Amino acid sequence: MTEVGPLEGNPGFGVGHRLVILPPHPYQSNRTLPTCLTSEPGRGIIARDESEPSRVLEEAMMWTIKVSRRFSAAHRIHGMDGKCEGVHGHNYRVEVEISAKKLKKPGMIANFLDVGEKLESILPDHKMLNEVYESNPTSENLARHFYDEMQQFYPVSGVTVWETEDSCAEYSPD
Repeated sequence: MTEVGPLEGNPGFGVGHRLVILPPHPYQSNRTLPTCLTSEPGRGIIARDESEPSRVLEEAMMWTIKVSRRFSAAHRIHGMDGKCEGVHGHNYRVEVEISAKKLKKPGMIANFLDVGEKLESILPDHKMLNEVYESNPTSENLARHFYDEMQQFYPVSGVTVWETEDSCAEYSPD
């Protein structure tokens, strides 16, 4: 890797930005590879083909939105000694994180209202969770379930289920 810079004063570069030339990757020599990274206002860091600088190969920017909704439900946690084994309830908050490398028109990943409506439609409001789900309805299992449901409609990168204001479980595929 060769580092050239600093490039202050050049269009698209700010203080501290540098141009990095990447060597070809030995396992991908049969295709055109990103050979330089540039920082562009409003686009973040992008990779370009050094032999054809106007050709953008890959945007390294990741956009993320988060939408949350609340629901109330009861459950009991089987196999856990103590008060959580008995029926009790929570005012849950579920947060869905959706990420994408490119924005759709008119410059967004997804419409917040649409995501919120879809999320509300899958939440088991005022239900006994043990009667709704086959698995033990822990916050961890709920996060995985809501992830799987929302993934059918959006590029979901993670789901967080808040059981209380101070306690949550998060699921992401990585």
